[in-house]
Order: sequence, then structure tokens, then C-alpha cells
Amino acid sequence: MIISQPWAGRTSTHEHFTWKDGVYYLSVTSDGKTGKEWCEESFRNFYSEDDKSPIIQGCAERIIESEDFKPTRGKKYEIAILDGWNIDKAEWCTVENIRQEAKERGWREATPEVACLLRKSLSDEDLSYMRANCVVVMHDPLPNFSSENGQYILTLFPGKLIEGRFGSRLIRPSLDTIFFESEKRKISRANGFAFIVSEEDNKNQNFEKET
Repeated sequence: MIISQPWAGRTSTHEHFTWKDGVYYLSVTSDGKTGKEWCEESFRNFYSEDDKSPIIQGCAERIIESEDFKPTRGKKYEIAILDGWNIDKAEWCTVENIRQEAKERGWREATPEVACLLRKSLSDEDLSYMRANCVVVMHDPLPNFSSENGQYILTLFPGKLIEGRFGSRLIRPSLDTIFFESEKRKISRANGFAFIVSEEDNKNQNFEKET
């Protein structure tokens, strides 16, 4: 167990998730969108003052539109986001150790689809509540986006206001990637780490396309 003991047994409830013993829990349900549909309907790969939807950038767009993206329909995912701030020791916080902790808890690796569903579900206010610089969606290394040199992992970043010499500008929330050179790489505790706790098919539920 890596969670700091002072947090053991504590629970709090938020509008979109529940926090217990250093872990945020929430559920998301798939609606059959393909990767291309996610990019065209739910995300934007350009900046616009009038468009408030998250942007998709970097390697993330190529991952979502690749064959590694496997859409499902009516699948309810129970998600756990490990709160990095409650990890006992900073030196323990590596990709390898976080995956091992998830395995010991019975969680499994997330998927690119889950990354999209979480990006749609979690607002900047949610990430602020979590005190998370970002949420790393801990999916398996993807064959087309990993090599002996490292792997790209889909990550949710909040929007932020950038102050510059000629004024300020708002960077919109995004779905992007982090590149891990090694599973032993240390990663900041100021992040959340998302895994799948369980999943359940609910194919009889009706879904409406976004307009």
C-alpha cells in the first residue's frame, strides 16, 4: 500500500466523483464513437475564442485515429484515479511502481477510449479539485506509439492562463500525450493516474450523437 496512512478511511463526495483513501472514483459510459468521430465532434485541433471544447494535440490525435483505438458502445467503465499527492515517497513515484500498485489492487490498464471519455467528463474545475497538474491515463503501451526508446501515454491537461509581455492568453483544456523513456522514469506526484476498476455492458441504453 503506497497511500499515506493519515488519509486511510477518509471519504469525500464531489459532483462527478467520490474520493476514498487517496483514490478518486467515477464512472463513464461509451457511446460507440470511433476515434475519427471523437476528433471531429468532441475535440478540436485548433484554437478559437468562441469554441470552448477541449483541444486534441501532439501525438494524441494520431493515437485516437489509429487502429489502436477500439470503440465500444454502452460499456460502463468504473474508473479509479490514484491521487499522486497521497503517495508516501516521491522517489517511489515511477511508471513501473504505479502500474504495479494498480495490479495489486485488481485494477487494469485503461484504453484510448477511456481517455476520451474522461476528457469529456472532467472539467478544469474537477482537475483543480483533485489538485492535479494532469491526469495520466495509464493504458498499455500501444504498438504503433512505443518502441525500445519509450512510449506515448494519453494525458488530460487543464486549461491555463498564460501571462506574456503583450498580455495574457487562455490555453484551452486538452487531450495530449506524455512520453515516458522508461517504465522506471520518475513522474511528479502532482498528477492523477487513471485505471479501470471494472466494466459492464449496457447495450440496451440509447445514446444520442452530439450536435
